[in-house]
Amino acid sequence: MNKIYWNENIETMELDLIKNLQSEKLSYLIKYVKENSPYYKDILKSISEIRTVDDITILPFTDPHHLIDNPFRFKSCKNVCRIHCSGGTVTSPKILFFTSEDLNTICDLAARKFYMMGVRSSDRVALMQPFDIYLVGFGHMEAYKQIGAEVIPLGVRLEQYFAVNLMKKLQATIIDSSPSIIARLTNAIIKSGLKPAEDFSVKKIILAGEKIRESLREFIERTWEAEVFNDYGLTEMGIVAAECEKHTGLHIAVDHYIVEVVDPLSGGRVQEEEIGELVLTPLNLRGTPLLRYRTGDLVKIKKTTCSCGRTHPLIEMIGRKDETLMIDGINLYPYQFDRALEKFAPEVLNYQIIRENIGEVDRLRIMCEVAQNIDKDKIKSKIFYALKHVSIDFLEILEKSSIERCV
Repeated sequence: MNKIYWNENIETMELDLIKNLQSEKLSYLIKYVKENSPYYKDILKSISEIRTVDDITILPFTDPHHLIDNPFRFKSCKNVCRIHCSGGTVTSPKILFFTSEDLNTICDLAARKFYMMGVRSSDRVALMQPFDIYLVGFGHMEAYKQIGAEVIPLGVRLEQYFAVNLMKKLQATIIDSSPSIIARLTNAIIKSGLKPAEDFSVKKIILAGEKIRESLREFIERTWEAEVFNDYGLTEMGIVAAECEKHTGLHIAVDHYIVEVVDPLSGGRVQEEEIGELVLTPLNLRGTPLLRYRTGDLVKIKKTTCSCGRTHPLIEMIGRKDETLMIDGINLYPYQFDRALEKFAPEVLNYQIIRENIGEVDRLRIMCEVAQNIDKDKIKSKIFYALKHVSIDFLEILEKSSIERCV
């Protein structure tokens, strides 16, 4: 019989029992970092004992720059077996220390999340994630190994023609990649004359590392005739949340993490279903333990429950707080444009938003690619109205296939 859950007891546990589990783990974690973490020994001197998860707000936040500036002060265990770094996409790379137990924990959780997506031992995975100094490639490969699936470790540095042909020849049933890589790969395959849905054996595409726009998801699903899944994780702690086969949101692993959503500016808790910055406390890591870590990612915790039977809360990924656009003195986020423009599908097929600096003044250029036989003046007026709260300096309506697919 094909089981549904990787760990049914944990995945379907009642939330009050999960809260008790979190409180026990948090209490132990506080004691552990006070004894073993040079950084937290100093920070937590005046903090009294933490008894329940509700007490977590008395702890200070940990910002990424603390980790960048003092990586060795966060190292809390002598039994470190691997060191990984973040990508340093916005700032300097963060250095993370992991014990063998940490890596086992991370890989088991990743296996649970991939199993939740329907990955099974009969699958062959084209793994197009970075290896090198990064955690994601190694973590995903070990997770698939636990499930029993076959892995083709393509990485991200192979010549594209070689990787595509290998994936085709070996009849990969799953692609594990990022939205930007799968977009470029799909464009290249189409330009080569191949048809992804007909010439490949791919049934599922797992995307991590970046938020995926809904329009890109639909394009990938339609082009490959494959089911697209999104997961979310950080090098600092591994996979955090992922979609199940119901696609109602990303289930966040609350047996591994205490989850908070705070106002990016004030740090105060936001209201239910309000967008805010995700703050995580990983409960099971000992090499580089972190308390109330500010991820910089904007999310919303959804009130809805999932029909898959899993009780772990659902989150919606919104974007990054450091992607703010300042136009006419107003802070704007990319997700605000996404939500407005995606309402015009299928008339608007793709779009690109460009900030230009002209004479020390920021100008906003929006290019929209529309389907055939669409009244361009009419759709242009509708878009202007939908974005009436934004000063748009240039709005171009383009023919189909004028904009290359990207994230």
